[in-house]
Amino acid sequence: MRAAKKALRQLGPGHSEKAYEHAIKFELYSKGIPLISQLRYNKTVAQNSVCEGIVDLEVAKCVILELKVGGTKIEQKAMRQANRYLLSACERYKTNDIMCAVMLFDDSGKLQVWRKHGHVARMAIEDDP
Repeated sequence: MRAAKKALRQLGPGHSEKAYEHAIKFELYSKGIPLISQLRYNKTVAQNSVCEGIVDLEVAKCVILELKVGGTKIEQKAMRQANRYLLSACERYKTNDIMCAVMLFDDSGKLQVWRKHGHVARMAIEDDP
């Protein structure tokens, strides 16, 4: 979250998703935090691997960041997308508790965040208060 806020401060509003993604990556790299960008997430369906989507940033195998730009609020579609990624991550990393966030760099120049946690042991998904 701090890296996203710093990216917004450094770049200002109105940039592309890629610009914010790169700024966040540079900040996390500078702190020695491992991450992968544009990671394909799959789901197993009838013993076949089906592409669930491509995650913008996966941080330390425990945080999934889905970045969005423009608009005035985080859309339900983005939340559903993040939920799918979270379930896929729980399937992928069976020993980690995982947090997924949608980060919207909105039209007013603010950062909005929606979060959800997944507990692998229970495969439970919980909304943050």
